Amino acid sequence: LQSRAVAGVANRTLIFAMPGSTKACRTAWDNIIAPQLDARTRPCNFIPHLKK
Repeated sequence: LQSRAVAGVANRTLIFAMPGSTKACRTAWDNIIAPQLDARTRPCNFIPHLKK
């Protein structure tokens, strides 16, 4: 994963910018972002920040 990757929240919407190769973006999704969208991830996750 490139060190230039950034993420943020705008109006309760998660935004991810992942520069780099397709493989690097897939790695970021599979190993970092997707687990954070699972409420079972502990000690914290992104669920409280999502729009309902």
